[in-house]
Amino acid sequence: MVKEIEFLAPARITVAASRRKHGPPGLKGGKAGKPGEDMATIAGESVNLDSGIPIDVAPGDTIRLATPGGGGWGRA
Repeated sequence: MVKEIEFLAPARITVAASRRKHGPPGLKGGKAGKPGEDMATIAGESVNLDSGIPIDVAPGDTIRLATPGGGGWGRA
């Protein structure tokens, strides 16, 4: 799932997320899911968001939160 949010007012935000470096594990021989990705566009520049580190955003800035995919089950 991908969520994109545009800020209409100045704010300080913190992303609290996991499974951004490695996706969720698969079970019974299934492959791992894809990791998630959190990005911000601040003053026209794209930056990676690190979990737990606050950033300041201004009106017109956006964030894009892509949640990790689920791991597979069993051999394909």
